[in-house]
Amino acid sequence: MRSRAGGPKLGSRRAKLLDMKATIELPEPVFQTLLALAEQQGSSLQAVILEAIKKEIAPGPTPTERRRVSLPLIRSRHPGSLRSLTNAEVDDILG
Repeated sequence: MRSRAGGPKLGSRRAKLLDMKATIELPEPVFQTLLALAEQQGSSLQAVILEAIKKEIAPGPTPTERRRVSLPLIRSRHPGSLRSLTNAEVDDILG
C-alpha cells in the first residue's frame, strides 16, 4: 500500500510524514481579510491559514466555550442556613 503522495508504504517503518499541498478557491473578500491579518501579525498567508485550520480541528472546547460565567451573588441574611427559594422569592430578591 503506497501513500497518496507516492512515498513509501504507509505500513512500513520507513514511512515519513510528508507536507501536503492543496489548492483552494477563496472568495475575494475572504482572501483580502486573510492577507490583511497576515500583514497585521507580521506572518505569512500560509501561517495564518494553517493556524485557522489547526484551531478548527483542535479537540476540546473552543475559546468562547471556556468563558467564565458570572452568576448573581445573593447574600444570606442568616449565613450558614440553607433553604430552597421559590422562583417568586428569587424574582423578589433580584428586583
